[in-house]
Amino acid sequence: MMLQGKVCLVTGAASGIGRAIAIAYAREGAKVVVSDVDSAGGEATVALLPAGSGVFVPADVSNADDCRRLVERCVAVYGKLDAACNNAGIGGELAPTADYPLDAWQKVIGTNLSGVFHCMKYEIPELLKTRGNVVNIASILGAVAFANAPAYTAAKHGVLGLTQAAALEYGAQGVRFNAVGPAFIRTPMIAPVDADPAGHEMLVSMHPLGRLGEPAEVAELVLWLSSERASFCTGAYYPVDGGFLSLALSRARPVLAPGLAGHAAFGGRLRQQALQRDGLAAICAIAVGAAVQPLQRGFDPPQLGEVARFFGAERRLDAPLLGFFLAVMHLG
Repeated sequence: MMLQGKVCLVTGAASGIGRAIAIAYAREGAKVVVSDVDSAGGEATVALLPAGSGVFVPADVSNADDCRRLVERCVAVYGKLDAACNNAGIGGELAPTADYPLDAWQKVIGTNLSGVFHCMKYEIPELLKTRGNVVNIASILGAVAFANAPAYTAAKHGVLGLTQAAALEYGAQGVRFNAVGPAFIRTPMIAPVDADPAGHEMLVSMHPLGRLGEPAEVAELVLWLSSERASFCTGAYYPVDGGFLSLALSRARPVLAPGLAGHAAFGGRLRQQALQRDGLAAICAIAVGAAVQPLQRGFDPPQLGEVARFFGAERRLDAPLLGFFLAVMHLG
């Protein structure tokens, strides 16, 4: 087993990627401290682990004292800490940078960036004792940006910088730090979009592998990085993205399902449906429509603002997802 005799900690482990990481750690022989603000979800994760291999400790990572108590509890229960995966994060509000609410900025940065720092601050002294390691969950937005999600984008870029700084500081003492950047993974965060056929097609089209990722696929990379098999890996960023960044950074167009590109009026018709507030399917489909019409600019700025305000107010899309759709439509 890859982690036999090890003690691992996972934040944001009540569902999705965090839960999958906790399960993978326990499968490979580790004792696992599962943490989240969602106590019911966290306890449910522990129930999925082999008997006696996990414990739930509630913590809000935006609160430094919670993170201190989390690490103290880990050591009190299991005697040490060998590996930590700082996964907890939120989506946040949707707005252009100049219009972004100050309290919303503080909330996103507080969880997604300061939360990682808080955890590392208290994890590192214990990891120095075990020559352990940290895996921070960033995002594809650690490498690129989505419009209208400045706080989320800034936080995830910050996680990469924090990971690299710590790798330089503690490498000589045998502690490793790496970051993982998932693309669109089947988790509760994207479930409302993925459940809609047009939304699903839009998400899939942005991944050259032609599908979305699964939480267990992210967990397998985290597991490897947390083990001695990755003993010479530190200060690095590892996308788990189905090719998303290769496509985004090349500025190429997505490969769409057969038939979509052949509809001359596809983009215009669906743009009109979205402006009439015709539901989630429309906004997803217009983004696809914009993608198949590279010579057209799609929405003008006032129309983009109207769509953003409506779907943001309705809470129909998580902010980074909506920012992504708007970016595709704007650049189309």
